[in-house]
Amino acid sequence: PVWVSDDIALVPSVRLNYADGLGTDLAVGLSLRDYLREGKVRPYFTPGVAALFSFVDDSEDELEDASTLDWVLGMAIGGEYFLDPRFSFGVELGLAGYWSDENSNRFGNPDSFGINTFAAVLVNVYF
Repeated sequence: PVWVSDDIALVPSVRLNYADGLGTDLAVGLSLRDYLREGKVRPYFTPGVAALFSFVDDSEDELEDASTLDWVLGMAIGGEYFLDPRFSFGVELGLAGYWSDENSNRFGNPDSFGINTFAAVLVNVYF
């Protein structure tokens, strides 16, 4: 995360997964944490967006060969405990809407819109 003011942080994220014989998943996201108060324990609200790419290894099945792009738009509430102004631990609970690619089975319903809940445990190093 990068501090943009005393109570707002810009949080980029990148995830890369590879499974031999299956393919590669790449997720790129961005969220904005708006902290509700200062101190060692800081609750926050955060909207975010992510693009989820899937690049499938070669296969004889035409559908499996299709690379996909899914979009996620979400919001969450969370809190962090700061050990130092640049280092914290936290938790986050949220709700996200997603739009699946017509060839994607990531969420179990290709070419559809859906809603999911999520939870995360965080370790943050701020810049």
